[in-house]
Amino acid sequence: MGSKRRVLRTGVTGTATGARGNETLLLVPLRNPTGNVIGQIALLHVEIVPSASLAQKKAALRGLHNKHDELVEELAERRPGADPDAILQALSPRDLLFEPVHRLVTSAPV
Repeated sequence: MGSKRRVLRTGVTGTATGARGNETLLLVPLRNPTGNVIGQIALLHVEIVPSASLAQKKAALRGLHNKHDELVEELAERRPGADPDAILQALSPRDLLFEPVHRLVTSAPV
């Protein structure tokens, strides 16, 4: 429920997992035709590929409000000397899209 409220409040497309954690959801705010007010949300169930190249992962993260730069900065702060590319290669596309940066950095297996 928090993800839907956040999309309604901010008007920014968001991502979420289902209540059981096994669904992948894309939440798209829909503006009322007569104004700039968010009236509804399109809830799309999507399937994420199980693997992707390093370039694809970087492009996807850069498209998410530059989550790639956030990841690199967080790594430099919490795990100095860690190789961002190695971290990206070790994580699944689904985790990269849906997990917060701090969780990616602390749980990455490299």
